[in-house]
Amino acid sequence: MDGCHDPHEPVDWCADASLATGLTISHTERRSGGLLVLAVDDTCYAISFGTHGRQLLADEHKDPRFGLQFAVRAVDPYRVHGLVRRFPAARGRSDLTFVPAGLPIFSFGIEPAEIVRRLGGALDQVSLTFGGHGRRTARVEGSAGLRVRLALSADELVADIRAIAQVCASGFPHDLLEFVDNLQPVGDPATAAQLAAVLENMLLDAGEHRLAPAVPTSCLAHLGDTGSYQIKIPGTRAHARDHLDLDAILTPLRRHPAGDRVSALRKGTIQVCATADGKQPLAGAMALRWLEADCAIGARRFHLLDGHWYEIGATYLDGIRAHVARILGTPPSLDLPPWPAGWEEKDYKRAVPDMRDGYVCLDRKGVRNPLDITNSIEVCDLLGPDDELIHVKKTAGSSPLSHLFYQALVSTQALAFSREVRTQFASLVRKHAPGRNVPLDFQPKKVVLAILLRGGAAITGDSLFPFSQITLAHTAITLQEQHHIDLEIVAIPGASS
Repeated sequence: MDGCHDPHEPVDWCADASLATGLTISHTERRSGGLLVLAVDDTCYAISFGTHGRQLLADEHKDPRFGLQFAVRAVDPYRVHGLVRRFPAARGRSDLTFVPAGLPIFSFGIEPAEIVRRLGGALDQVSLTFGGHGRRTARVEGSAGLRVRLALSADELVADIRAIAQVCASGFPHDLLEFVDNLQPVGDPATAAQLAAVLENMLLDAGEHRLAPAVPTSCLAHLGDTGSYQIKIPGTRAHARDHLDLDAILTPLRRHPAGDRVSALRKGTIQVCATADGKQPLAGAMALRWLEADCAIGARRFHLLDGHWYEIGATYLDGIRAHVARILGTPPSLDLPPWPAGWEEKDYKRAVPDMRDGYVCLDRKGVRNPLDITNSIEVCDLLGPDDELIHVKKTAGSSPLSHLFYQALVSTQALAFSREVRTQFASLVRKHAPGRNVPLDFQPKKVVLAILLRGGAAITGDSLFPFSQITLAHTAITLQEQHHIDLEIVAIPGASS
């Protein structure tokens, strides 16, 4: 199928280039794409060819979760190459992260409330033709659609499609990727009808509501080449804008009566185009997908994203608990000595270097606070054998732990962002452990929170207050995302004497 450009007309940049150079410049180009539609086992699939093949399939014919549903079941969670995430109530913000070599999913620092809309990585134990001949590991990228190398011969192509369908139908998400699959669009018809009515009111008076333009996930890759946005809403003339703001989307809707505006957005389209006059479309999507909204029905909060409503908070605490469980489930890497009965924190910290090799006590030995020279910061209580930053706490309950988590984050960030703090810390280590050196560009690989609960109780999700769990998860995510530092919890055993 042919693409979107008349090959006999000069491309639009020729006129500008002619004016700029004084030369007669005339070039033509032809861009095309194709779409193969086939039925396999009573399910209809579409395979696109060429840059513009995907534009030939309308949004209403796509399963918005198909590609992501496969990706969370098929991608190796330790070799994730890229993802797109959206932030509820962040006024249209999207983050696209790409790591050529791949990283574990937890290295991306994903907050439990974030919505992952695209996920890519190396295939893990899925039998597809491309990865089945021992040449190299196949990669996949899933969102609404699926980008993956498929076989070209008819029999092998159908076999690949069946393998993908089987994974979607019967496979379980990887434990580390399950949080992506947990957040599903609102499916209850009554709630969906309420949300449609709320959105109609927003479109009538957007000034009092949390409504913002946003770029659909399918169009993000083309933003760097965008010269204009072509807006087509039923009942109005299509027009091109050099930038997209809320007014550009809402103004054409004013011709539609109340109650008909959401429908008009579903029927309308917005395309990103290569030229300033709305020609040479690069990608497009249903107009509704170019809006984000945040609203509440009673105590429940919802977010409109890529044309679908999601309930925010429905799985938030589950995500927090799962993140905390992963932290607490990591086997301890340090062998800290038991804590004798009756000892205070200062006694234990000072004694550890005498009971275990490789530890340095830095308790109450601070460096100057770069934000307030009148006080100091303790970078850590103990420096571990592999230069781990260890913070020690004895507590009867979990309420003081939130402060410990926050203190660990603040001190690590001071070390990361301040040259003066790193210089003073290196000097401090040399002073209190002759022969032990940390470099001036020191960056720890691990922060350890060593905790003694009353009676030597085990540290579990149930033993932490919900607020402490949230603080712990946020600390771990920030350390990993901003500094590539692992956070570990170690329960210090108690001792009778």
